[in-house]
Amino acid sequence: MSTINIGVPAERYRQLQRLAEIDQCSIADTIGDFINKAIHEERLPDELPGWTIERVGDHVRLVIEDAGIERKLTPSAAFNMADTLERLAVPTGTMKGIFDVDTMLRLERRGTSVKIIDVNTSAYRAVARSVAQDAAHLLRASAA
Repeated sequence: MSTINIGVPAERYRQLQRLAEIDQCSIADTIGDFINKAIHEERLPDELPGWTIERVGDHVRLVIEDAGIERKLTPSAAFNMADTLERLAVPTGTMKGIFDVDTMLRLERRGTSVKIIDVNTSAYRAVARSVAQDAAHLLRASAA
């Protein structure tokens, strides 16, 4: 998972740790919850920086820039991928991974993250649970 370090006061870090423990998720997902609240309040746009998920004619275009992954999905394949991402993002779920022949992507859970792998090039992007859920939401919205 691509990460960037940020500095927070020790007191805030301990509060984030406690929230993550209560919610049984990672600190990254706790921060993701705060970001999603800001999106819901329309303080941030509903998008994933570095990702393009958009409807183009009769298909959904998926681009994960830093992984070099680009796909043209049917709406049905986009819905299926969204469902799989959401199932993999459940911390207590039993699903470990799936190869999707329609997208030629392998989706799998790795610890607390979800990994998206291009089976043609072996390029991949590991993302936090909250990012996988956001991608699923954007795939569904674009496929509708």
